[in-house]
Amino acid sequence: MNTTQESAPLETHKFSALLSQVSTLCFGSGLTFTELFELLRAKGHCGIILLLSVPFLVPVTIPGFSTPFGLLIIFAAASMAIGIRPWLPRQLEQRRLHGEFLGKAFQLSSNIMARMERVVAPRGRWIVGNKLVYRANGVLLVIAGFLLALPTPPGGNFPPAVAIVLLTLGTLEEDAVVTILGYVAFILNVALFGTLFYIGFAGAAELLGYFTT
Repeated sequence: MNTTQESAPLETHKFSALLSQVSTLCFGSGLTFTELFELLRAKGHCGIILLLSVPFLVPVTIPGFSTPFGLLIIFAAASMAIGIRPWLPRQLEQRRLHGEFLGKAFQLSSNIMARMERVVAPRGRWIVGNKLVYRANGVLLVIAGFLLALPTPPGGNFPPAVAIVLLTLGTLEEDAVVTILGYVAFILNVALFGTLFYIGFAGAAELLGYFTT
């Protein structure tokens, strides 16, 4: 892949087509996170976050990627919340996305996104397009990105990925209905992970008490 191709943004309106192009690049020579951010600059914060979260909607586990993808989502969402351009920590800049497994994940994600795009429409732009709402969504995405980054059993990345995809897709397409569904999914995720943390801490405390008595 030459320098010109790497620096030019992907020219497509449909996000499903963009995902398909990224899939092709992964099957080939791959691309670094820096190149990915550059390719997606026209889509802004939400485009980057959406692309990084959609692969976790597929019924396969992407080994070793939930934590770096989750961290990148956190950084992009934090930039979104405070109103600055997306940025990358230096340690992740040159990490390369490549390989057949990841390429297949993005291709499956493209098929899922193509179905979702049929029902997404600009509804309630005056709400979703508000700067305060946009930044508040960034705060929620930071939390959801943290949940995605947590080491979980297979399938554990799916619930936060749903919330992230709905929030970013609704914001990107200025669809208040999809955005509200994202809020509902976010609340359910907080309740789910909060319950799991509580059960885990309660169980650990009980086990510790058993051995110390």
